[in-house]
Amino acid sequence: MTHTYLFEIGLEEMPAQMILGLEQQLQAKTEAFLVETRLGYETVETFSTPRRLAIRINGLAERQEDQLEIVKGPAKKIAQDNEGNWTKAAIGFSKGQGVEVDDIIFKEVDGVPYVFVEKQTIGQATEAVIGEIVSVAKQLSFPVSMKWGARSERYIRPVHWLVSLLDNSVVPTSLFGVEASNATQGHRFLEEEVSLEHPNQYEEKLLEQYVIARYKTRRTAIQSQIRELCQDNGWQVPDTPSLLEEVTNLVEYPTVFYGQFNAEFLEVPEKILETSMADHQRYFPVRDESTEAFLPYFIGVRNGDEAYLEQVIKGNEKVLVARLEDAKFFYEEDEQVTIEAFTKQLETSMYQEKLGHIRQKQVRVKEIAVTLAEKLNASPEVTATLQRAGEIYKFDLMTNVVGEFSKLQGYIGAVYARERGEDEAVAQAIEEHYMPTHANGTLPRSEAGVLLALADKLEMLMLFFAIGLIPTGSNDPHALRRHALGVIRILLDNQLSLSLGDLMNDLIERITVAEEIKADFYEQKEQLLAFFKGRLDQLLEDELETPYDIRQAVLNTTKLNPLQVIEKAKVLTVAQSEADYKLIGESFTRINNMAEDLLLDQSIDPDQFQTVSERALFEALVAAEVAYDQHQVAASRFDHLRQLSPLIDRFFEENMVNAEDPLVKANRQMLLKRINHLAQDFAVFSHLVVK
Repeated sequence: MTHTYLFEIGLEEMPAQMILGLEQQLQAKTEAFLVETRLGYETVETFSTPRRLAIRINGLAERQEDQLEIVKGPAKKIAQDNEGNWTKAAIGFSKGQGVEVDDIIFKEVDGVPYVFVEKQTIGQATEAVIGEIVSVAKQLSFPVSMKWGARSERYIRPVHWLVSLLDNSVVPTSLFGVEASNATQGHRFLEEEVSLEHPNQYEEKLLEQYVIARYKTRRTAIQSQIRELCQDNGWQVPDTPSLLEEVTNLVEYPTVFYGQFNAEFLEVPEKILETSMADHQRYFPVRDESTEAFLPYFIGVRNGDEAYLEQVIKGNEKVLVARLEDAKFFYEEDEQVTIEAFTKQLETSMYQEKLGHIRQKQVRVKEIAVTLAEKLNASPEVTATLQRAGEIYKFDLMTNVVGEFSKLQGYIGAVYARERGEDEAVAQAIEEHYMPTHANGTLPRSEAGVLLALADKLEMLMLFFAIGLIPTGSNDPHALRRHALGVIRILLDNQLSLSLGDLMNDLIERITVAEEIKADFYEQKEQLLAFFKGRLDQLLEDELETPYDIRQAVLNTTKLNPLQVIEKAKVLTVAQSEADYKLIGESFTRINNMAEDLLLDQSIDPDQFQTVSERALFEALVAAEVAYDQHQVAASRFDHLRQLSPLIDRFFEENMVNAEDPLVKANRQMLLKRINHLAQDFAVFSHLVVK
């Protein structure tokens, strides 16, 4: 016979964006608790609403599993004296384990006899153990927490009730002074307390009291009601998973409704209206199903039933109109200001204390963007676009609309640029320079947008590292990890082959910044490159499933070129299954072991060659170096290294590197050094695991 157990924590309303993470934590920690306490079970179900977190354990065993524990003690020679009497060490060990010395047995470990005891622990009944699950509730971690009343404990929100029900019996336990019972709470405004006779009644009883306990069920209900509303009216709503998740976690019993607003507000740019609706009021904007035109309607979700819904709609319309009037006012105020005036105001807004104001950042980013355009042979039109965009691209930070709706920075800059007669390419570059705004976000598409986005991110990474604002642990207040990943993704998406170390050396010399900051950059440069490597390593592991040894081999080369790193990783991953992979890895590892510490810096003299294999290797090396420079494709470069491998093996078979003649010795060492230099540019082969 098995049991069913319900554990519910009743709270004041939790922040919507945290609820799903807490539900996942609760499940994982509950499953770990059951393993630790040796309680068998079939499934663990989770539930969450704004006011509750709950788990239901189905198929819970009647009692803990018995446990046989074998404990090792001191060596036999220490546990017994020469006459076979138990020593103090043996007596103390047995007492510590709660057994008699007669229970001691001997077992050999690596040929040496040791004392052991076997301890049989009989499992307790489930009802005697399961109440300790309250420890799981105490282990939950929160981004923010609070105290309440006179209590010293901190939690996500104050705890008001606790359910601990095993079949039809309450299991005594408590959390922060709240004693467990079989009573839960219904909807805050529609119903009251609910008494449960069995955990299987949980969802049914709560639904009677206007609470849908499962997140997915509430989300599906909202989606279905919105879909029905749209079908009836010929509407569509944008696909906004984050808004849907948030709204689902704001309500316990969703009822969808729609309202309207004056069409005069449609004169305001659509994204301002959308942001005002979605971010401030959690409404879904509405578009025409066929034309996709923005319509003067909105869809909201009420936490309750349809009673007095007309009054609810009127109230929401009134609140939204106030929001839209604010948005319209901000937009109209901005219309009276020129781009040049906004740009001038950037001088009053601090970027960073040591780096000056935002206008100064703009100057540096423009310098970087133009330098990138030169390096990549951009057209005169693109360079001209960057010149203009670089002069103004941050101006929208000083607008009223961005001051109210910060997520619209970039977009508003593009809208205002178009309205004020700027070239379309300039407007697009302004809009795209923030991209990507998150790890897998949309990337810039225009050539000028790509270069401006790169310049903006590189400026921040280079100078923030220079002044010591370097992320530590999970602390990254300036989102530098996202910026570094953004640089990498833009380079890969546009097939831009750039060595980051060489590039940043050039950029730091081109930008307008204090000499001491330039010097600080050079001191921190290797740490910044390691930071980029960390992001590349994560990308190789997560998206390409590249083995660890290959990741290390391609990330620790002489130059960090993200595009080439990815290509080389792909080539080596494929080569793993090829017959000569082991020989190639061993050949260049041997070269590296012998040449890594050589300090020679001289030319190779062919007249010093004494064997055919020595000359053949040199001639193949020269050909490979020429071909290597001519072919940027990783597969082609690897093929040239592959052709050197058998010649290297033959060289070692027929030649002594450390020859007695010092000229011959130096010549051969220099040959190895040049081969190693070529190989290290592709990969550090000594990192590869070859079998």
